[in-house]
Amino acid sequence: MTKQKTSKRSRRQRDPRKKIISACLNLAVDRDWKEGSLEEIAKAVKMPLSEVQKYFQSKNAVLKAFNKLVDTEVLANSGKVESDATARDRLFELLMLRFDRLTRDKEALEEIIKGTIIRDPVAGVIGLESTWCSMKQTLDSAGIETSGIFGCLKVNGLIAIYLKTIGTWLKDDSPYLDKTMVDLDKSLTHAENFFSSLPRAVFDRETSKKR
Repeated sequence: MTKQKTSKRSRRQRDPRKKIISACLNLAVDRDWKEGSLEEIAKAVKMPLSEVQKYFQSKNAVLKAFNKLVDTEVLANSGKVESDATARDRLFELLMLRFDRLTRDKEALEEIIKGTIIRDPVAGVIGLESTWCSMKQTLDSAGIETSGIFGCLKVNGLIAIYLKTIGTWLKDDSPYLDKTMVDLDKSLTHAENFFSSLPRAVFDRETSKKR
C-alpha cells in the first residue's frame, strides 16, 4: 500500500500540466500578471517553451485549466456534503468547498483578478465562460435542475452570487471563512426567495416544453 501511495504521489509530481499551473500561480504572486509571460513559466518548470505550448498556448489557457482542476477537486470532495440535506444547503456546502480550495492559492488569485478585470478583458471573458461551466456543475451536483430557460437563469444567478461572494472572500481573513459563509448564506436566501416568488404557472410552462 505504501508503494502504491508513493507511486501515485510521484505521478502527480511529474504531471507537467499541474507543474505549469503551479508555476503560473507563483508567477502571479511574483510579478504583475499582465507582464508575466509563458516563457517565464517555461523557465520555472525547466521545460522548453515549445514543450509548454503543447499543453497551453497562453496564460489564459493555464487559468482555464486551473479552474477545471478546481472543479474536479470540488467534485471529488462532494461526498462530504450530506445527501439528505436540502438542495439549497447542498449548494451552500459545495460553494464553500470551492472557496476552501481557492484559499490555498488566494494570494495568486487576488493578483490575477486585479490584473484581468482592469487590464485584460480577454482573460475576463474566458474566466466568465469557465465560471458558467463551474456554476452549472455545482447546481447539477446539488441536485438542482439546470436545463431550459429557468435552468439558465439559475446558472446566471449563481454566477452573480459567486462573483459577489468572491469580493467578500478576498477580504476575509477569518480562519474558517466566517464572513464568506455569512455573505454566501444571505445571497442564497435572497435567490431562493426570488425563485419562490415567481408564479407557479411560469414553471409549469417551462416543464411542459420538455415533454
